[in-house]
Amino acid sequence: MNAVRRLLAVLLLVALGGVLFADTAVPQPYSPDEFPRWALNLRRGEIIAFGVFPISLLATTLLYDVGRFGFRSLQAGRFDADYAPWFFASPGAPGLTDGERVGILIGAAGLSITVAVVDYLLGRRESRENR
Repeated sequence: MNAVRRLLAVLLLVALGGVLFADTAVPQPYSPDEFPRWALNLRRGEIIAFGVFPISLLATTLLYDVGRFGFRSLQAGRFDADYAPWFFASPGAPGLTDGERVGILIGAAGLSITVAVVDYLLGRRESRENR
């Protein structure tokens, strides 16, 4: 029993020895020249694209629903309440097909990327004007 305790104590000292005797290091903040400019621009674009995606998904869905309602109403020659946008639709209204959902997602992703590219281009123009 005593040998088991000694073995356990030695194992704990070996396992936790690095933590007990480690030097504490203060992390240094990033310096301006630590990352290349293209990496910073790419990261900014990624953040903007992912941040805009929920808003562009909502806008794309609403735009598609209104467009589908208008197209179906023109085909029927009257307002087709079955295809009204989701906030006006009746409970038994036909839903979106898988192809329509994929199209909406692709449209929202394209819109998000477009916003990120426009932000990049505006930032480049502004930095050129400030020189």
